[in-house]
Amino acid sequence: MTEEEAKTKWCPQARVTRAGTDDATSWNRFVDEGVPIPNGSRCIASACMAWRWDVPDPATYEGRAPGYCGLAGKL
Repeated sequence: MTEEEAKTKWCPQARVTRAGTDDATSWNRFVDEGVPIPNGSRCIASACMAWRWDVPDPATYEGRAPGYCGLAGKL
């Protein structure tokens, strides 16, 4: 997937809590359908140490080079 597509996905390392509650529990992601992904929980693509390029020279793709999360694995 491209970096722009990745930035719409939930990072496998992100944790969130419910705002406005005394509950200290954190989750990897919300269970509620239709809840948008919080900005701090989205993939940061090539800014992440785990990001892996799927091509030898990503600069030749003009910002559309395919890559993947090295933590989550390649599909």
